[in-house]
Amino acid sequence: MKMSAKVWGFAFAIIAGTTLVSMPVSAKEGEKELTGSYNVSAKTELQIDFGVGSIRFEPTSAEQVEVTVLATADDDFNWRKNDLDAVELVTKQRADRLQLSVSEEDDIAYEWVVKLPQMAALDLDLGVGEVKGQLQAMDINIDVGVGEVELLVNGAVGRINADVGVGDSVIRGLSEVESNRYMVAASSNARGSGKAKVNVDVGVGEITLTIKE
Repeated sequence: MKMSAKVWGFAFAIIAGTTLVSMPVSAKEGEKELTGSYNVSAKTELQIDFGVGSIRFEPTSAEQVEVTVLATADDDFNWRKNDLDAVELVTKQRADRLQLSVSEEDDIAYEWVVKLPQMAALDLDLGVGEVKGQLQAMDINIDVGVGEVELLVNGAVGRINADVGVGDSVIRGLSEVESNRYMVAASSNARGSGKAKVNVDVGVGEITLTIKE
């Protein structure tokens, strides 16, 4: 099942400095793989923005962000080879800020795998899809329109907010957790022993955050 169909079905159920230049890698018919590697430091702020698909975060001890993106054309729609050919990993890096996105094309979903070292901040904006994996403690801001966020955060964090417009939210691993429900909406708040701020917002879907201080 394609990511877009899976997530929308989930939503309806609830309601109702570059070290390697990003480059394409050979993939199957109807797919295109992009990769990139970028030098970063503990002061770097990372911003990722894309429309439909999934993203999985993995920790790394290297002082680099390593990215793999698999672009897949939806079998349910007529797609043109030119649509995939036009897909690119767009990178902007200046001082302590790294911005990653993809050139959006109709009826194409993106599967990201991002290996992250310790950094200052992560800002992720996803329209429809899933966010999963592990992150080191840092300032985290995630905004998803429709979908699911399931993350393990390693290290001391401060204030945590997890808000869902339609769906459910859960924060695990901390003793001071407050959860509230308002009709179809859900809000969970917690406080850890650190300073990093974690904010996750989902319009329709679910949030599960596990903190391991």
